[in-house]
Amino acid sequence: MASPVRVALVAGEREPARALAGLLREIGGFGEVLECRGLAEARRRLRERPEIDLAFVDLGSSAADQASALFDLRLLYGGLRVVALARTEARGDVLACLHAGAHGYIPTSLDPPAFAEAVAAVCAGRVYVPASLSALPAPAPGGQGRPRRHSRDAGLTARQADVLGHLRAGRSTRDIAMSLHLAENTVKVHIHTIFRKLGVSRREEVIDLP
Repeated sequence: MASPVRVALVAGEREPARALAGLLREIGGFGEVLECRGLAEARRRLRERPEIDLAFVDLGSSAADQASALFDLRLLYGGLRVVALARTEARGDVLACLHAGAHGYIPTSLDPPAFAEAVAAVCAGRVYVPASLSALPAPAPGGQGRPRRHSRDAGLTARQADVLGHLRAGRSTRDIAMSLHLAENTVKVHIHTIFRKLGVSRREEVIDLP
């Protein structure tokens, strides 16, 4: 008989953390639910507890912006499965997390039975994504694709703005990673998010934006 799955819950905000921990314990069947308040604490405690099988990471309402945190956890703890919990089902958010290496993406807006089913799926080793991911993206008016946005109005984080500056200078992903002291895959996640926010799909388009 397989041993019960030991999980960690990584959540920065107190009330969502309590609610999610309560929901996981209500589902039951876990060998342990290790609560970590934020990524810094998670890194420390997971280093001390290599037997943890699975980490649920609460990304709140800005999943794409924080997707690189999922990759960082996977890079640090190679055998750890990482699942994103988020308050959005936006296609770009889901894809950014999967691109970062997440083993699943579970919206916290799911009703309790559906949430329990999603948790059971990832605990069994399957990848869970919301059904909305299979929906076709809505075409932009006039059939011109996604509208481009000015970089100042795109809501980029400080780190994404740093990466954007290097992209506009024509630097490679490897060069950007070395300059910013980041892993190449972390830079790739940032580039994916920058493209989505700016409404572009190629580096050449980034250079032409105002």
